[in-house]
Amino acid sequence: GVVETRTLRTVKRDTVITSIPTFDFEGMIRNGYFKLDSLPQALKEISFDVKAEGPTEKIKDIKFRIDNLNLLAMDNFVKGHFAVNNLTTYDVDARIEANIDFENIKEFIPFDEAILRGNFVIDGTVKGSYEPKRKRFPVLNTEIKLNNGYVQLKRLPELPIEDIQIHTIIKS
Repeated sequence: GVVETRTLRTVKRDTVITSIPTFDFEGMIRNGYFKLDSLPQALKEISFDVKAEGPTEKIKDIKFRIDNLNLLAMDNFVKGHFAVNNLTTYDVDARIEANIDFENIKEFIPFDEAILRGNFVIDGTVKGSYEPKRKRFPVLNTEIKLNNGYVQLKRLPELPIEDIQIHTIIKS
């Protein structure tokens, strides 16, 4: 459809999506593996289930979810799930758990802009709806830690940031 916005001197026309075809999509990956030839290590045990659904012709009724998310690279891991039940109130249900050693990240991801070290841990959940006009926000319960962090940018090798310690707890 076309939407018109009028001011005193101009009329602005914009095309908007008025409807979409209904759809239902499901897929999964199990025991996935990804390795670049130029790097010594791989991302492995990649697995997740994905489901996307448009039960009506309204874009705001789309539902999307990723379940059983798992990823392993050396001793690093990411686990979790994520779901959005509509695009009106953005009902969200998510969980993430990760433990990443920044020093060995360059073994499986091409990254040479900086030298990184430290252990990054996140354990968090988000649940609820996001409706800023009604001042409704999801409940957030997350703990983030970075121990013994170190960053040295290749562009500024003389200015490393050392001994970074972060422990943040976010609750709402």
